[in-house]
Amino acid sequence: MERGEKIGVYQAVLTEHFDDSDPPEYTFDSLAFTTLRESVWFDGRLLSEGGNPVLSDRLGTNRAGSAKFTAYGEEMGTSTSNDRTKFGTYNRDGFTGLDYADQRFYASSYGRFNSPDPYSAEEGGTDDPSDPGSWNSYAYVGGDPANFYDPEGLFKKKPQPGNPSPPLGGVSGSGKKTPVQPNPDRGGKHPSAGSGGADVVKEYDSSTLCPEGASGLIQHLEANFSQFASYSGSFGALGLATGTVVFGSGPLTLGRTVSIGSVVTAPVLPPQVVNTSVTVTSLTSTSFTFTTVPGHVLFPATITFAAMNAYVGSNVNFSIKINGDFASATDEAKYYLGGSDFEDGIWSHLLNTAAADCGKVKP
Repeated sequence: MERGEKIGVYQAVLTEHFDDSDPPEYTFDSLAFTTLRESVWFDGRLLSEGGNPVLSDRLGTNRAGSAKFTAYGEEMGTSTSNDRTKFGTYNRDGFTGLDYADQRFYASSYGRFNSPDPYSAEEGGTDDPSDPGSWNSYAYVGGDPANFYDPEGLFKKKPQPGNPSPPLGGVSGSGKKTPVQPNPDRGGKHPSAGSGGADVVKEYDSSTLCPEGASGLIQHLEANFSQFASYSGSFGALGLATGTVVFGSGPLTLGRTVSIGSVVTAPVLPPQVVNTSVTVTSLTSTSFTFTTVPGHVLFPATITFAAMNAYVGSNVNFSIKINGDFASATDEAKYYLGGSDFEDGIWSHLLNTAAADCGKVKP
């Protein structure tokens, strides 16, 4: 946990007795704590409170129970229970209706904090002379709750979804291992972060010594995509979650539906089994594209695999590009609770297996 996160609600039970002797005596026998509610955290993310799942969107708002909120956190429609995480990572108090924002209390009913920001006259912070919107020290995220959140009640922050897992390594033209990871300028950005409209935009790149050239690399991938892409591994900052994905075997052909079966396991949660598929919508000598179908976390979305011969030597530049939207708020929560990290592992694994295949002697 990065800060003092709430791990539960406990009740103190004091056992005592009174002796009416002369003089009278009052004795404390024992002190015990009874658990009323517990919270389950994993890899810095809140998974459940009091046995109920927490489905956080990119701004930390809990969407479990089909909860809906205005931009400033006021609940819409039928209200869900309080005394739990609701808006922007905040725990909503059932008595006052205020949100506990770590350093301050926030009132969703009028979209303001109940006390002023303690920081002032900072460039880029509160009372920044160049930003009149920051002069109101009670305001929430400078009046832009669609693009920012404030988990500590001190600074507005942009959400950072889809952070890549530690690089798994590829093969460079010299034959040495080099990191393979998503392009940091485009990985996992939401439209509010400037991705051009799509919820998820990622790119994975590698440069590989491949005497057979770009067309040879793509030909091998198209002949048996499952061999290269099926993957099993751990993910998350602590590596406690594990996932396995298996793609349908056989050569890729235009219009073919490729099945995808995956199983994800994590501490305290039952295994999550998902069966979905993609359709091959483009197939050339140096590239091919998958389009997702309903039931996929990203829908609609495309996944494009492309190879290009480098200008010098026998190197091939190989890339995987993902561009798509979330099918629902629940799918978005699943993606940012670990799905994005698992995805990074799958495609980094494919880059590595493709690089290793280029170094094999073909019959």
